[in-house]
Amino acid sequence: MLKIGVAAMVLVVILALSRSVSWARLMTVIAAAHPGLLMLATLSTLCCTAIKGVRFWVLLRYHGRPMLSDVVQATFAGIGLNAVLVANAGEVARVTLLARSTRLPAMAIIGTLAVDKVAEIGAFLCVILLTFGLLPQQALAFPKSTALIGLTLACVAGVALLLTSRVVERVRASVVAARGQLRSKAFGAAFLLALSSWGGQVITYAVAALAVNVLVPLAATVAALVLVNLGGVIRSTPGNVGVFQLMYALGVASFGVGRTEAIAVAILIQAIQLLSAVGAGALCVPWMVGRSAPGS
Repeated sequence: MLKIGVAAMVLVVILALSRSVSWARLMTVIAAAHPGLLMLATLSTLCCTAIKGVRFWVLLRYHGRPMLSDVVQATFAGIGLNAVLVANAGEVARVTLLARSTRLPAMAIIGTLAVDKVAEIGAFLCVILLTFGLLPQQALAFPKSTALIGLTLACVAGVALLLTSRVVERVRASVVAARGQLRSKAFGAAFLLALSSWGGQVITYAVAALAVNVLVPLAATVAALVLVNLGGVIRSTPGNVGVFQLMYALGVASFGVGRTEAIAVAILIQAIQLLSAVGAGALCVPWMVGRSAPGS
């Protein structure tokens, strides 16, 4: 019921937003996208995913000697499934595939996944602080309406997480069980890899905007990245379609980016992410299933 309520609220906001968008102008902006820059944004996205796989491998070596290729391909497979399924089902698939191919205990992989998320969130917070700290204060002034909408949606996501107490308890238990990993040198390396991965996402967002000749300041790009990821906490739609565009538009609205142009850029960014994730996942899932099959 909670997800239905969240999805309904998001749908209402998306419909209200769509009424102020010039769809003819939006299609014109997308049609004029530079192919070379779109390919560069796609390459940046794939590199970010590969870095996530390497990061998980670095942490997973605490429990054994898994093959790097197995962990990276399982990461691509999991992210590809997340792109078309709801509730982060791809993470479940990643754990299952890795448990079969590496012969490591599933609980060890789940604990490592929790530690990986800690590194990712910590790096994300650092990117926000470092980037915003280097920008002039006037660039960070949000209109009250944008701040209120963003805060409301963030609170909804936070409340939803708190209500799923069993999930929170499992994650906390996994982190406690993996506290040795948190103190290891591998966690420091994972943190640095997470920083580079978030930096790669900023590059993807910026290059996609350049591809359609839309000027999006760095502060706006980071703000959009923050809100998009907050909106992705609860996957109320497959691939977070609609929510992604809403959050991106809210993030850049305070920096002089037109709503139609913002939606066009968001559509391109998500198309790049979804197509690269689904394409790479489609290649990796069959290989991983065969690799983890009994007797293989």
